[in-house]
Amino acid sequence: MTIRVRARFAEGVLTPLESLELQDGCEVVVTVEGVTDTESTEAQLAALLKPFDLDAFLNNPEPKIFNPDELVRIDLTDEEWDAFNRAIREGREA
Repeated sequence: MTIRVRARFAEGVLTPLESLELQDGCEVVVTVEGVTDTESTEAQLAALLKPFDLDAFLNNPEPKIFNPDELVRIDLTDEEWDAFNRAIREGREA
């Protein structure tokens, strides 16, 4: 099982910013990928705005099944959400 969550490092402790459904005492492997707030927001928006390949989706013999446990939460400011919504609307009008 792989879970990707954001975490904050403070006073020597790495604290997940989202709840983890893990058994108490279980061991995990942690990979640390440092990002600035700007890089994080830009990467999240880029992933959301990645072009959708309808042909690949329709012809995929092994489609991905929606898994709510693998959802990634995106925390954006009101201005970032407005920019995202404008990009979506502009894409629909093209």
